Amino acid sequence: MGLFSRYNSRRHEYPVESPGPESRAGCQDAWKFIGRNAIIRIPGSLEERFGSVMERSKQSSEWVLAVLILSAPRLARLMSPAVHIEDPNYIYGAFLITLGQQPFLQFAQPNPPLLESFLALFYMIFGVSYRIPEMLTALAYIGTGIVIYRMGSRWFSPIAGLWAAVFYSFHFLLFRYHLFEREVFATLAVALAVDRIMMPSEDRRQEWVAGAFLGLGFVCKQTALVPFAVLTGMLVLFHRRWRSALWLIIGFLGVFAITSVGYTYLYGIHYWRQTLWFHFIKGTVAPWQEKSILTVWALGYLIPFLAGSIYVFLKPLRSFEWILAGLFAADIVFFWFVTGAFWPHYLLSTIFPATLLAGGVIHSWINAFKNGPYQKYRAVVSFVLTLVTATVMGVLAPGSLLGTNVAEAYGFDGIPRKEIDRCSAFIKEHTLPGELIISDPFIALVSERAKVVKFKDNWGLIMKMYRLIDEGRYWEGIKEMSTQNFGDVRFASQKEWEPMILEALTTDKVGAIQPNYELPLPPDRMRQFGFKQGYRSLYYEIWIRDNR
Repeated sequence: MGLFSRYNSRRHEYPVESPGPESRAGCQDAWKFIGRNAIIRIPGSLEERFGSVMERSKQSSEWVLAVLILSAPRLARLMSPAVHIEDPNYIYGAFLITLGQQPFLQFAQPNPPLLESFLALFYMIFGVSYRIPEMLTALAYIGTGIVIYRMGSRWFSPIAGLWAAVFYSFHFLLFRYHLFEREVFATLAVALAVDRIMMPSEDRRQEWVAGAFLGLGFVCKQTALVPFAVLTGMLVLFHRRWRSALWLIIGFLGVFAITSVGYTYLYGIHYWRQTLWFHFIKGTVAPWQEKSILTVWALGYLIPFLAGSIYVFLKPLRSFEWILAGLFAADIVFFWFVTGAFWPHYLLSTIFPATLLAGGVIHSWINAFKNGPYQKYRAVVSFVLTLVTATVMGVLAPGSLLGTNVAEAYGFDGIPRKEIDRCSAFIKEHTLPGELIISDPFIALVSERAKVVKFKDNWGLIMKMYRLIDEGRYWEGIKEMSTQNFGDVRFASQKEWEPMILEALTTDKVGAIQPNYELPLPPDRMRQFGFKQGYRSLYYEIWIRDNR
């Protein structure tokens, strides 16, 4: 066999004629041989190139379709006529930064202010508008959905990855919390970290980049410490990847050190008191039994798929499914038994592993009949568990699959955007730019006015904490307040900032009042301070100065 024969037998299915001694002896025969074989060789090369181009085109089309599908719910919520926000203090805090006020020193800040600073930059570039955090939230949701699709496609199948991403992107909690929650951005960082860790590669940069993502997640929301601990532990105990765990820790601590040193330099001990010490005295919401019921309502249609994912226990401990199960279980343990506070938006981070587990369940069903009898039996058991759980939830708690008790109208409820525009326009027209107002933070933001008390839910507690520290009774305060009801603790702390309200009213620093938001101010009381009712609707009532 000659050189040409070996080359062509490697490249083509059919054999190529080898030149004989006579053709090798003469140049003319050699050229005839090359020409004859070139006709065979060129089409094969074109076919390979064409197939490669078609494969890349198919993959690109799948990604474009996935992005369009995952963007659709966000566009629908952006175009919705109503807006809902549960905790506007953070986007209002970003507005205060644009006014030159400092977090921790001039307003309460229970988390590192990276997100607020980032948002303040957008306010300064594009103007103050709640649409900015709303669009950033939508982009973060889309980004997390894309990462979920990527991981699901790699570890299960493209169709399972798409199902997982759809379960995430169309979940009712994402429609309800469409306007900025810290967990939204922390979850994106955690998802990117998990994707990096589980990516098959010998490049050690994967692990420290993943650690850096987890560090950014922690700066966004400190509960990201939970997935960091889970991933580190599983890398060491189950995967025996000691070096990977070490690089993960280095990446996390690097971001943590940079931000901690920077914020300590800017704000001193106040940074640590409000981002760390404060969380031990803010009270508790409910016992774990009530939290478990709220969790079922908040996760909704994901619960049946989680029941169907029992097959995870049959997987090797090194499998991707165990990483997901560990992240989910750690979140549940932390929210039920460790932290006192608990709200549905906390579970935005829990939805991430839950949807990927749901995608794994879909994958097991699709491939059930392509494998042996054991896989078929496992898939049937998984399907029955999913169906039974969904039926029980639908019968015993109608609406629980769609989160009726935690997301009215599937999360599309809220205050009409036009009403917000009318109210804010009225306040801008009847107050001066430098005047303070007494209102909820959202109205203060859209009106571009500063409030008398910033972050009233926490400001009183922080003032009380500082007083306890000065008196040397902080540890006594932890024992006393950590077990009390969340609402009761805050109501009792109002006396810390009530003098600020009264002082502002008596010195004519206030230009508008939203009654009964911060203090119970009856009409006669507001008239004594020189106010009259100026705006009233189904959603808002605003009092302004008599001389306006």
